Amino acid sequence: MAKLAREKYAKELSEAKKEHERIMAERRQAQYERHYKVCYKISLDIVDYACKFGEYRELTGGLVPHKLFREWTAMFLNEVALYPDIQVGIWPEMRPLEDAKIFWLSYHLEFI
Repeated sequence: MAKLAREKYAKELSEAKKEHERIMAERRQAQYERHYKVCYKISLDIVDYACKFGEYRELTGGLVPHKLFREWTAMFLNEVALYPDIQVGIWPEMRPLEDAKIFWLSYHLEFI
């Protein structure tokens, strides 16, 4: 009788462990996706910030005035889009890092 009870308890315990592992895996996946989205948005904001400065310097040939620098920095820190009319995620099936590498290579190979 005690042996059957121990086996039943061991079976219940293993099922509970499996359920716990499944729940923890779901939580880890959700946390990963949440962090990935935050990092992706921040990286896009950094690129927009750098492009805004590059665009201004290319058009004017000079340094960015302090007033614009402060405005753009405040917008960046407050997570306000510097280019509000551009949609993020035009190609959701493609990986952003691969897109960036392909764009960078194609842009720089034009000048070689």
